[in-house]
Amino acid sequence: MQISSILTRGFVCVTIAILALAGQARCSEPFTQYRGDALRTGQAGYYATYAPSIEWQYSTSITCSASPIIGSDGTAYFGGYDKRMHAVSSNGTLAWQSSKCSSSIVGSAAVSKSGVVYFSTLAGTIYALNSDGTSHWSSPCSIAGAGFAGSGLIGNDGTLYFGGDNNSVYAVNSNGTVKWSYSTGGEISRALSMSADQSAIYVPSQDGRIHAVSSDGTFLWKSSVINPSNNCAVGGDGTIYVGTTSGTLVALSSDGAVKWTYKTLGTTIAASVAIGLDGTIFVAGQDSCLYAIGTDGKRKWYYRSTAALYSAPTIDASGTVIFGTYSGALVALDPDDGSVSWSKSIGSTIYTSPTIGSDGSIFVMDSTGQLSKLSGPVDVPATPETPEPSGFVCLAAALTTSLAGLRLKARRRN
Repeated sequence: MQISSILTRGFVCVTIAILALAGQARCSEPFTQYRGDALRTGQAGYYATYAPSIEWQYSTSITCSASPIIGSDGTAYFGGYDKRMHAVSSNGTLAWQSSKCSSSIVGSAAVSKSGVVYFSTLAGTIYALNSDGTSHWSSPCSIAGAGFAGSGLIGNDGTLYFGGDNNSVYAVNSNGTVKWSYSTGGEISRALSMSADQSAIYVPSQDGRIHAVSSDGTFLWKSSVINPSNNCAVGGDGTIYVGTTSGTLVALSSDGAVKWTYKTLGTTIAASVAIGLDGTIFVAGQDSCLYAIGTDGKRKWYYRSTAALYSAPTIDASGTVIFGTYSGALVALDPDDGSVSWSKSIGSTIYTSPTIGSDGSIFVMDSTGQLSKLSGPVDVPATPETPEPSGFVCLAAALTTSLAGLRLKARRRN
């Protein structure tokens, strides 16, 4: 039985390793929704330039609180308090802007795989525009009594999710019809997040709790009162991380139980947390510090800025941590020790999160409504040629068959 047990463990380990490589072999996807993905990790999947210079700046002269979203062709999408959605092409010229919507657009847009741009307003209206700015739906989806301040969430199946100030979460089909709604008992003004398998939606509610709702609208669980200050970020092992109004980072297990907490020196964690490539959690606080916290809840290092930090960090493919400052600079930190890799002045206070394009360029919106694109050389490490993901899967299947045969022989010997 010992030989069979060893072969069983080997079979499992090899298969998992090969399937993991298959996942790594897949191409990176554009930064098409807030924080880069449905887990809200802040991971961009692209290598950012290591020597940025301002390529262009597009001024709107309007107030914009939403982080820009980048389409597959490099177009930047953002809404503002002028009640319009703006699309700026990769060369810095205005591609189009929508007609006036029902109210201000506060949250970031979400772009589907087919290029449809979805967004919502403070008046409870959800819009869908084609990549050329024309309407995708015959009419917007209007939900009476709701106002949407948080960024929209889009699942792999095309379902849209929004949290409203009427205490409810709404799931909307890609054709603009409401699929279901769920009430948390508290206002929802922050973005929603999803589990890795997209079976659960995590909702930060002003009732002080995180609510978990299944993808069909069924209640799963709610946390104890932790008073979340922003959206959740979900780690690779399913752990849910969120900042609070008391300046504490809270780690929840996938069933909502508190795993650990870490108290910063500040009173509120205003920015969304980010998750590094190795699972490190990066937290920007109003105490002017950016913290690197391990998955065990212990601090690795911290970086002190000159003023409070409101910009959620973005992680590039090398693990570099990039965020904006109150003084109007973009800063990049080494993820291992927090040392400054580079810093570039933009001009005005940065409250939003930077995004990274497929060519390594960095987009960021400042407090004056100016969108900046920074570009420069990109250091992409050379990698050996790897098989296509399908090749990995075939290899896993072949090893599965071979190892199963060895296990059978081992049993016969025993």
